[in-house]
Amino acid sequence: MMKRKGLFALAGLITALGGVPPALATVGGPELVEVLGWSPDQHRVYVHVISTWANDSFGDVVYFALDGPEPERAATWSRAPRGEGTARDSTLVAQLAALRRTLEPMVPMPAASLPFVARAARRDTVRDRYGEYVRYTTRARFDRETEFEVTAWFRPEVVLKDAYAVPGRSERLLVLAFFGDRSEGGYETQVPVMIARRGVPLRQVRWGPAE
Repeated sequence: MMKRKGLFALAGLITALGGVPPALATVGGPELVEVLGWSPDQHRVYVHVISTWANDSFGDVVYFALDGPEPERAATWSRAPRGEGTARDSTLVAQLAALRRTLEPMVPMPAASLPFVARAARRDTVRDRYGEYVRYTTRARFDRETEFEVTAWFRPEVVLKDAYAVPGRSERLLVLAFFGDRSEGGYETQVPVMIARRGVPLRQVRWGPAE
């Protein structure tokens, strides 16, 4: 998968706080989201999270169990070790193909990609043996229902990449994008966010290995 060097330009968003990140290295890559679909039998939404920094990584397949006790929490369906050849693992490829055949497509929704309200709630610097990293706690609102808080590196931007409706239900799946990886000057992180509960004023967006 071809690596991309940047997230995008978001003109006018917190320009006074922004900075130009260092040039990105030639290794590594973004973490991307592929929305696989909706299981009408299991009442689950499945998503494939692909880490392009390892070209042969299969990535993680996670799901949101909408009738479970925590419908907005991603759970792991399949995780492959990130290493040589895992994306070509015939067993994993066959399992994913079989899963796809059971799923219904999600319904794309029109939605503004740029937040109409965004602010850097906090800015600080993190140091390690490799250098210093500017970190932003950014809050962004795309509609009047809820605000999202993300941790972004080098730049405070956050955008709504995609929005989907769950067939026959009121839940929505959003895909947010921001610089969530600080390595090698920063890489784009795409995060699936399930909106299953109404009236939540602030959602803190966290992403890592699902449980």
